[in-house]
Amino acid sequence: MNYPNGQTTTFSYFANTNDQRLQTIWHKNSSGVTISKFDYTYDADGQIATWTQQADSGTPNVWVTEYDPVDQLWGATVRSNSVTGTVLKQYVYGYDKAGNRTSEQIQSGASVPPAISSATHNNLNQLASRTNSGPLRFEGSLSEFARAPAQAGVERATRREARLRHGPHHGCCERVRMEAECCAGGGSSRRQ
Repeated sequence: MNYPNGQTTTFSYFANTNDQRLQTIWHKNSSGVTISKFDYTYDADGQIATWTQQADSGTPNVWVTEYDPVDQLWGATVRSNSVTGTVLKQYVYGYDKAGNRTSEQIQSGASVPPAISSATHNNLNQLASRTNSGPLRFEGSLSEFARAPAQAGVERATRREARLRHGPHHGCCERVRMEAECCAGGGSSRRQ
């Protein structure tokens, strides 16, 4: 697209093998210098996997997204310059069975405690209440199949690289009791 002031906007798309999804939106001034640029990649389900945002000649920020099993946005991590760059900000969300957002966790940097909120909805799926507390998501790796006790029950990890959730959050740096149960060889053992 060409504008009367000389600004241009270019849209580029992936090939047919990638379903002709949007790849780049690039805005340039009349001298051909970048005003803003947005690049997209997609996962196998066609959802945005990364969204790279660049303003002027600045360092781009890359949003890396995660989705839950029913394709709701579960989280986004904003990184500097690449998908492996420094973490600038993280967003984590939780939903009820109706798809209402029930929790939100926003963290700006590793040394800053996250801002956590939770919400409840009525039977018409209208927001009924919102509080500044709620579940805290944290991640880790397991070398064995395991269970992680949670306040609302036990969540069973079904793969070795499991995501564990624990809540509610009661403040920075609290200790969390974890229990792992090994099922190899027909026996079981517990570790704390």
